[in-house]
Amino acid sequence: MFMGPNQTLFSPAENQSGLFRGQAILGACTTGEMLWEATVLMDTPKGKVTTRFGFKAK
Repeated sequence: MFMGPNQTLFSPAENQSGLFRGQAILGACTTGEMLWEATVLMDTPKGKVTTRFGFKAK
């Protein structure tokens, strides 16, 4: 089920080159766990980069 966009800003992690951190709030499911798919969009000096990954939230 498409839950709509959940836009989160990422910031460079302190003292960890190439690592970025962000925080998001996900909707809850009555079963106690839910499968999600995230799409990450990045603007880089070489152009836009997009990647997707799935995860389970409990």
